[in-house]
Amino acid sequence: MGHNPSSSASSRSSRRPPSQTPLSATNPILRAIAGNISGHLQVFLRRGATMSAKDCGNHGHCKRKLYGRILAGVGAFILLVLVVMLVVWLVLRPTKPKFYLQDATVYAFNRTDGVGSLLTTTIQITVSTRNPNDRVGIYYDKLDVYAAYKYQQITLATSIPPTYQGQNDVIIWSPFLYGLSVPIAPYLSMSLGQDQSAGILLLYVKIVGRLRWKVGSWTSGRYRILVNCPALLSFSGRGVGPGGAYSPVIRFQQIATCSVDQPLPGSYYGPAVPPQRPAKARDCCCCLLSTAVKILIGGIILLGVLAIVLWLLLRPYDIKAHVTSASLSQFTLVTLPNGGRNLQYNLSTVVTLRNRNRRVGIYYDYLESSAEYEGKRFAWRTLPTFYQGHKNTTTVSPAFAGASVIDLSNSDVSDFEMQRQAGMFDVTLRLWGRIRYKIGSSYKTGRSTLRIRCNLQIPSVASGRNFTETRCR
Repeated sequence: MGHNPSSSASSRSSRRPPSQTPLSATNPILRAIAGNISGHLQVFLRRGATMSAKDCGNHGHCKRKLYGRILAGVGAFILLVLVVMLVVWLVLRPTKPKFYLQDATVYAFNRTDGVGSLLTTTIQITVSTRNPNDRVGIYYDKLDVYAAYKYQQITLATSIPPTYQGQNDVIIWSPFLYGLSVPIAPYLSMSLGQDQSAGILLLYVKIVGRLRWKVGSWTSGRYRILVNCPALLSFSGRGVGPGGAYSPVIRFQQIATCSVDQPLPGSYYGPAVPPQRPAKARDCCCCLLSTAVKILIGGIILLGVLAIVLWLLLRPYDIKAHVTSASLSQFTLVTLPNGGRNLQYNLSTVVTLRNRNRRVGIYYDYLESSAEYEGKRFAWRTLPTFYQGHKNTTTVSPAFAGASVIDLSNSDVSDFEMQRQAGMFDVTLRLWGRIRYKIGSSYKTGRSTLRIRCNLQIPSVASGRNFTETRCR
């Protein structure tokens, strides 16, 4: 029996989503199973937690089963942690930042011998850093740069302003390093004199600081970074003034690769790393938030692993639908006195629904069909509910007869007239329903939505043509 869609659309609007959505691209079986996993896990854990020796009585196998479940849970947790670490590493591929010493210009390098050996130094350096990560940003919260000779600091530490370095970004710094009458060890003074006489001097530019990693909206805690850049200076052809003073400008223009996160030697006398601040309440909140994020990521990965296991066991397939027969004994468009249009129709179809799964049955709890022309629905009806076993094909026969007011534009009316003359009408058949999946003998998933769309070309009875079987999506 046909029904006018205008009189029943309001009763169905609250229970049915828009009909323009095609059959879901994601697998509905796995989606339905995932919705019930958390409830079953809670029941399983509650039963395992309440099991006691009183429940087992004299049966030792109950205790063995409980111990086996505990060991299995611990093993699953360890496996989950390893999987999380592997997935995070594969996704992020974290890499330490790379530092390069591009230039070093020495404006003053004066050594004074006497009661105490003193060294006055003025150097400008150019250091570049590159973030090689594609998905990880870097916050440089604190960076101190200084020069050292044979592990002894010879300049004051120059601070670099805090900055953020994006993915695959390059930052260049050019700080000045100053050291005014810095006392140096006697043996270092002798070694420095020998290097000056040889015309070659090896200094080290060191960077000490703290950084944080940024992944999406998540930011890690502070980590220590240690950078060591060798700078080989040549004094060839330079004059030595009184007391071993080098006043001419000496340049170093050979790019040198710096080592990152290298431990400082035991004889390092550079600036001490600032002590860790006492933990604050927000640090605890950040810790809790970080733990919650880790648990959430672990849960998502666990669901993904369970979905893969279920897919391997069940090999689920979507429902396949075909329209094997369709006929239009009447399809007439009548213009009403008020300018509206009334569509008179008599449409009969035969649809086959194929369940290709070997271990999954399907409950069709609710099923309805509708017919559309030019995107406008002109008829609908409900279909009987049924159960479909595995590897089974079920036939349903939606039929529509009656008349309905339909809102068509002038171009739609022109298309209708052309299709009438050709004897072939473009009609869309839709199936919408609520289904459940049955796995094994008793397990049933929650309800999921079934959406099927069939774009049909139906010949009129007067044309004498045969309908071609059409696959739905």
